[in-house]
Amino acid sequence: MTNLTARESSRGNADFSSEVSGKLPKAEEGRKKSKKQKGKHIIADDQINAQSANQQQSAVPEKVVFLDPAPSSCTLPVTVPACKKAKDGTCIQPDPEVNAQSKRPGNEVVSNAPRVHTEQPVDPEARRLAQGRARPACWKDLYWHLIGSRRFKTDEEKVRAIFTWLCSAPPDMNPFASLGAEEIDACGKSKSKGKCPIDSPDVVLPKLVEGKANYVQAFESMLRYSGIPCVTIRGIAKSMDYKVGQLLVQKDEPLFHPETGALASQISSLQHSWNAAYVDGTWRLYDCTWAAQRLAMAAGAAVRDGQVPLGKSSQAVTLQYETDMFYYQVDPTKLIYTHYPFEDIWQLIDPPISIVSFATWPLLKPAFFQYGLSLFSYQEGTVAVENQLVLKLKILPENIGKLLFTYQLNLEGFGNIDVGSSKTRFGMHEITPEESCVVFRFRLPKKGDYNLIIYARHTGEQLFSDVCEYRVTAKGKEGDDSTLAALPFPPTAQANYGPTEKAVEYGLETLPRGMHPLVKSPKGTVEIRFIAAEVSGPDS
Repeated sequence: MTNLTARESSRGNADFSSEVSGKLPKAEEGRKKSKKQKGKHIIADDQINAQSANQQQSAVPEKVVFLDPAPSSCTLPVTVPACKKAKDGTCIQPDPEVNAQSKRPGNEVVSNAPRVHTEQPVDPEARRLAQGRARPACWKDLYWHLIGSRRFKTDEEKVRAIFTWLCSAPPDMNPFASLGAEEIDACGKSKSKGKCPIDSPDVVLPKLVEGKANYVQAFESMLRYSGIPCVTIRGIAKSMDYKVGQLLVQKDEPLFHPETGALASQISSLQHSWNAAYVDGTWRLYDCTWAAQRLAMAAGAAVRDGQVPLGKSSQAVTLQYETDMFYYQVDPTKLIYTHYPFEDIWQLIDPPISIVSFATWPLLKPAFFQYGLSLFSYQEGTVAVENQLVLKLKILPENIGKLLFTYQLNLEGFGNIDVGSSKTRFGMHEITPEESCVVFRFRLPKKGDYNLIIYARHTGEQLFSDVCEYRVTAKGKEGDDSTLAALPFPPTAQANYGPTEKAVEYGLETLPRGMHPLVKSPKGTVEIRFIAAEVSGPDS
């Protein structure tokens, strides 16, 4: 099995001018985490002993390092007023209004044409500032080092810096070195005196560490106090509490009770909030909560949320936070697969998607879009078959031979049906270049409901990321018993049948090209021929 390499968050020390001795303010249990749809998936037999990234440290005296204070010439931008909200917390009227340039065509949501995904980079300077030892004394000092001194020309640069800093900051450390709990409370109570309004970063950011504020409030506060319009969007999200095929609402049933205003009980646990910001003339979407909860492991093993390691690792490792930039300025036609706002206007899609459509889709993860995949054979997340399933995903032509796939098929009440020393498999997959598709074939041995998770990775990567999830119901034929007599595919130690990763690496191809991995042999003998690409170089 492949040995995994260490992946550590980049860290750096910001410039500072003074040091004082003292105790850092003790944080509470750390930032409250919303349950999200991505989870760590570990192959059977893997043993990982991990320390929590926000495990509390003993309060011991240490030196507090201050950033240089903002110069007297530094002037904070005019604060953007908060959006007026209705009693249910929804935004009455955003300012500026949501214009046509902010919306994407609704037909792009269900298009089966794969799209190239452009990964957004983090702001490295903002990350170093967030993870460095030196800390600002107040919001003005933070603004100066994060934005003011860098002479940004666009709002997008400012938002990227704030997003990166907020999602990279240690979750258990007060961002302001000089403010303790008593000072924060006093600052918040002085709103009437014009000092530290209760919604200012001086108050909100320390409360984020204490679990008394959340990422959505922090992001909105930092943007508004940087002169950028920002609102909070309320809705539901397909988080860890969500199961594919889960009934969200009955047809024509409203999300909220018309008299009490209560949210439908079956989706109350899926409530979630994220942000929209008005950046350089258009409204754009952000989810700091999910972006900040992507985990990495240091010390010899690397596992991120939604990823599967290829090898075993028994050594102790430490969880560290990364920033998932998929949720930065995310495409509305991608976010709608997991985030459904209570107000249609904040879908930023025209025409808006119905809650019924949202409920029927498969669960698509960030890696699905990052690898340029699209749905081909099944647009709905629940699939009913007799005892066999053929599932196709469209891939970009340039990714043929570069993407590898695997899967996990779990029968409710039983678990992974492929677990066993014989490596018996009830599923297989192949790449079909003529269709630019990956084709999965499954034989379902028993009646019941199956949870199907498909994973992918690029050649050279060490981790499989979960890309999509389906719920499959094996009905069988009328009169059949619980055993469908679906025979497994022949045993294999590989993740798939047909050409392996090494075959692609060495340029080996079957002759004829594109030979199907399942070969029928009426006479009992099979001949398989390979051709190799020409090798160039001094050793050829």
